[in-house]
Amino acid sequence: MNTVFLNMENNYSNPVGPQVVKVASWRRSLGLLPTEGSMIFQEKFSNFHGALVNVTALPFAPFWEEQKGPDNITLYSGTDFHTLAAIANALNFTPYVVPTTSWAEVARLVSERVSFMSPVYHNIMPQRLKRYDFSFVYEYGSLDFSMAPPGLQPQWKSLYYPLVDIVWAAILLALLLIPGILVMIIRGTDVRTQCDSTSRLASGAVYQDMMGMLLGQNLPRRLPTTSSSRILVGTWLMFALVIGLAYRGNLTASLTLPKYPPRPETLSQLVDTVDRITMQPYGVEFRNFFAKSDSPVFQKLARLIAFVPTIEIGQNEAVEKK
Repeated sequence: MNTVFLNMENNYSNPVGPQVVKVASWRRSLGLLPTEGSMIFQEKFSNFHGALVNVTALPFAPFWEEQKGPDNITLYSGTDFHTLAAIANALNFTPYVVPTTSWAEVARLVSERVSFMSPVYHNIMPQRLKRYDFSFVYEYGSLDFSMAPPGLQPQWKSLYYPLVDIVWAAILLALLLIPGILVMIIRGTDVRTQCDSTSRLASGAVYQDMMGMLLGQNLPRRLPTTSSSRILVGTWLMFALVIGLAYRGNLTASLTLPKYPPRPETLSQLVDTVDRITMQPYGVEFRNFFAKSDSPVFQKLARLIAFVPTIEIGQNEAVEKK
């Protein structure tokens, strides 16, 4: 039995012209016998014979970049374009970039099969997998955030930075307790010695003297000379010496080196710090993905996302509204 398959669709052509190829023969006793070195059905998409293949892409540096060339020709560059060029050379096809105006249209034309593929890097997300397939991952990409550098803190705050918050709290607590204890010791001594009330030290004077010792002023002579008060005053002087040395040692560094606000290092810190996060229009996919998450952090991230036409506009807004 002789059979000839004739392809009536003249979409592709062989470089050497029309060909008649014997791919198999049929015998009643042996059945179908493929010809050695030939295949009945050629491997799909192994050779496009120079055909035009529609692709959709928009500028997305450094993956895909476009420039106007001479005679109104668009020149393409970028890592993803060079990857597409290598694939086109291996499979013998000519890519044709279908004009599009948005990333939503780029993806829609792929799902409608108007475009064979979008060669620009795309993040794999569940809602995208429902509409189209992805190639294997050939390039690692992470979702990063860029922020304007924060301004310097006011210079007067440098007087506060040499000591941490807990040390300042301990100093304030000691400044409230120790003078009060000394006042009670003085009054107890006056009661036992039946001292004239006119010679007693006022509470305000005691607090003033203790504050003066903490600031490194001269030791006042009007404090009582009993053993208990001397021990307490000596302890206070030792405390003031240690705190003073630590403060003065760190003060030079805090006045010399600029002090910046803490930088958010985690996503939870980021959403608690910023008021707005800008993304290009393709970020709709990301916002929907984050909004469906069970994590409160991702849900808050979705609420903060706002859209701008280009990444340059978003970065300028970050600098102007930091």
